[in-house]
Amino acid sequence: MIPVYEETFHHGLNHGTLGCQHFCSDIETLNRLHNKFEFIQFAESIGIEVPETILAENIGEIESNLTENHILKPVYSRFGENVIMNPNISKLNIDVSKTNPWILQERLDGKQYCLQGICKDGNVLSSVAYSSDFTVSKSSVFFEKTGKGDLGGIIEKVALNCNYTGFLSFDVILGEDGTVRPIECNPRATSAVHLYATQDGIDDAILNGDVIQCSGTSRRLVLPMWINLASNLFKKGHFRNWRRAVKRSKSVEWNVFDPRPGMLQVISLLGFAMVALKNRISLIAATTYEFEWNGK
Repeated sequence: MIPVYEETFHHGLNHGTLGCQHFCSDIETLNRLHNKFEFIQFAESIGIEVPETILAENIGEIESNLTENHILKPVYSRFGENVIMNPNISKLNIDVSKTNPWILQERLDGKQYCLQGICKDGNVLSSVAYSSDFTVSKSSVFFEKTGKGDLGGIIEKVALNCNYTGFLSFDVILGEDGTVRPIECNPRATSAVHLYATQDGIDDAILNGDVIQCSGTSRRLVLPMWINLASNLFKKGHFRNWRRAVKRSKSVEWNVFDPRPGMLQVISLLGFAMVALKNRISLIAATTYEFEWNGK
C-alpha cells in the first residue's frame, strides 16, 4: 500500500496488521512529526535550528506570551487552514484547550520553500524543493523545482533519526543569512509529486529502494491559478509573473490524451462543496474533513 495523502495516518495506525507492506512509518512516528509542537521539539533535539515555538492549552497562555513577532496555528492543521498571521488578542475567537492546543510560533523573515523527500528505512532516495510563489488560501498552486533539493539537509536528518519510510515533506524558511529553519512537517506526500516525470521511476524508489532524480517540468493547478490571479490582479507585477509561470508550466489536471481526471475533478469538486456547505467549513478543509488525522 502506498498512501499519499491524509490517509497516510490511518495506514500508520494499522501498520503491520493488514497482511501487506505499507509505504509509511508507524503512527507514533507520523504523529510526532505531524504534531506541530512535538515536531519542533524533535527537530531541535537532533540539531536542526528552529523558530521559537510555544505550546498553549488555554487562551490565557496565549495572552501571556503573544507578541507582534508571533503567528498562531493549531497543533494539528493543514493547508495553512486557521493560521493567524497577525493575531490581535482582543479580537481572537478561537477554541484553545488541552484537547485542541495551539502554538505561538516566531515569525521568520526570508523565502518560504516546500521540501519533499522519498525515504525508505531512514535513507533519502529522492528530494525536491519548490517555492510558494503562487498560492490560494496559503496553499501552493504552482510547482516548479528550485534546484535546491534537500535545503539544509533537513529531510536527511529527520529521516535518519526516525528510520523513516514514506513521503516526508516540510515547509521551511530560507533566511537572508542562509539559515534554513523548518516551520512544520507533513509526514506524507505533497504536490511535489507532480514534478516527477514517468521516466524518473518513483515506483523503483518505493518498491526497490533505488535512488532517483526528479526531472519533471513545472506544473500548475488550472482553476486555482486563475483564482490566484483574480485575488492579486492589482498587485504590481503579479500578472506578468503569473503569465510567465503559466507559459512555462503544464496543467496537473488536464491532458488531451487522458481527459478523464480533469472531467472527474468537477464531480469531486461538487462533492467537496456539499461537505463544505453541510459542515460550514472552507472548500479546502472539506477535502480532508472525513478522514483527517488530529491526534486520533
